[in-house]
Amino acid sequence: MFSASFIYKRFLSGIVFFAAAAAFCDVPADMPVTAADPYAIDSSALKGNVVQVAVYKGPELDTLVQKKLSTFEKGLITSELQYDEKGVEISGNLYTYSPDGLQTEIQGTGADGVLKWKYTYRYDDRSRLLEENSYDGSGNLEWKKEYTYTGQNLLAEQITYNADDSVNLKEKFEYNARGFVSAAVSQYSDGKLLKRVLYTYTKGGHRASEQYYDATGLYDQIGYSYTADGKLTSFSSTGADQQIKSRTFLSYGADGNVSREQVCDKDGTVRMDITYVYDDKGNWIWKYDGTVYVLRKITYGA
Repeated sequence: MFSASFIYKRFLSGIVFFAAAAAFCDVPADMPVTAADPYAIDSSALKGNVVQVAVYKGPELDTLVQKKLSTFEKGLITSELQYDEKGVEISGNLYTYSPDGLQTEIQGTGADGVLKWKYTYRYDDRSRLLEENSYDGSGNLEWKKEYTYTGQNLLAEQITYNADDSVNLKEKFEYNARGFVSAAVSQYSDGKLLKRVLYTYTKGGHRASEQYYDATGLYDQIGYSYTADGKLTSFSSTGADQQIKSRTFLSYGADGNVSREQVCDKDGTVRMDITYVYDDKGNWIWKYDGTVYVLRKITYGA
């Protein structure tokens, strides 16, 4: 089992990977929500000159507790504080960049400011991510990941190594004629298949389907539906037996932003019903799922 810290650090690492990959190849059209994260509108691409985002959360409007505080400079996140259910600081992250805006380091600290873990990133002279290293609070290497690319600057393979330099995981990527990922294959060090994901796209460049396989065969499929002008309206998850497991529906406001998101079980029962309110910059500031309120207080620079 992976620890919560490991999963969170891998999430941070993913931000760097996708940012690097997008810089070197054509990418599919953006979607506000995907099956990978069906319960929250993407908040990684904030609009406007954001300098600070404070996140508050709670079951009642008058008892919201601060959960996160992020600061930004020139569109890049520079620090982030995390708080517990009582609003007490429990951890923090510091982000460092090269002069040309490439992320070079993330440091994770405890509430006392003591280093708990660290990520470092190395790039080539074409700004392509080549290596990612994970260290513990004492500076010991936990694992590293190396990236290689095709002649078309598309990510070809990423290999994760253990601290002793033994291979932990290999991930290879295949592409269609448009430069979009058509297959992603993850294998254990002995070559056994962990997961294979196949992707298809619409003519407009939107994700049309995903098929997930493990060593036993197909186990999950995701299908996406859109309006004529390319707005995502729904996506569904089906098993190998072609039976729907869940389905998510999206509604849009006059400003073109997602105003409502409903996640339904296979029998149509609504599992999650999320509504959003946006500011005049197009960033959501209120989110309510029927149980919990989330407020984002966004501060903008001049």
